[in-house]
Amino acid sequence: MYVSLEQALLDLEKAGLLKRIHSEVDPNLEMAEMARIAFEKGGPAL
Repeated sequence: MYVSLEQALLDLEKAGLLKRIHSEVDPNLEMAEMARIAFEKGGPAL
């Protein structure tokens, strides 16, 4: 069990199951498309 959400996210990132997006994106247009592509490729969570 994790003590905080931050610990859980860091663990997912270390395991390659979480990909951080460091650039600013439009949450309604770009983010949806990025998530769709990642899902289709079986990629990590964004």
